[in-house]
Amino acid sequence: MISKIYSSSSIYFSTDDKIDFFGPKCTREPSYNYKLSGKQDGDGGFWNTFYELDFYIIHNCTNHGAKMRQIRRNTQYAPASALFVEIKPWNSSITNQGQETAEFF
Repeated sequence: MISKIYSSSSIYFSTDDKIDFFGPKCTREPSYNYKLSGKQDGDGGFWNTFYELDFYIIHNCTNHGAKMRQIRRNTQYAPASALFVEIKPWNSSITNQGQETAEFF
């Protein structure tokens, strides 16, 4: 399992900014707690005063083979003026979930 959090950009010529990355971590436990943290600067501006935070998990937790799958959690918005933002807790079974992907990191 690999986890990433991005500040996504809605501007067509801009790329998403990776805020933090966790992985890889292999576990057979039903759940695993971890922490992602980082800093982001430079979003917002003229028309946008919020960061769009996207959370991704890339995993091979399947019952039938080890193809990599990617899950994207719904965007969470955070004010650009905030000094600290906590991502909403998420507890979900990821076995067989997500779209197949060739991406690993």
